[in-house]
Amino acid sequence: MSLIGNVVRLRDASVMMPEMTTLAFCNNLLWSLYGHLKDDPYMMIPNGIGTTLCAIQLFLIVYYGRKSASALPVAVVGGGGGGAAAAGMSSDAVPMAEIP
Repeated sequence: MSLIGNVVRLRDASVMMPEMTTLAFCNNLLWSLYGHLKDDPYMMIPNGIGTTLCAIQLFLIVYYGRKSASALPVAVVGGGGGGAAAAGMSSDAVPMAEIP
C-alpha cells in the first residue's frame, strides 16, 4: 500500500502487480462475505478494509496503466566521467524501476 503515493505522483502503475492485487481482492472479498454470513466483525472489518484497499489498487492500475520499460526514466550505474555515460547512453544503464 505504500506504493499508492508513488503511483499517483508518477502517474504510472507499473510497480503494482495486477494478478496479485486481483487475487487479494477476491480473497478479502470472500472472507468479508463469510464474516458477514457468520456475523463476525473480527472477520468483516479487516477483510472489508483489505477489499477496499485492493479495489483502490485495481482502480489505479486501470486508470494509470502500466508503462513499458522503454518509457521509464533511466539511471546510469557506475558510468563515472562524461561523454555517453553522462548522457545516460552507456551500456550499463538500467531502468530506474529495477534499482532497489
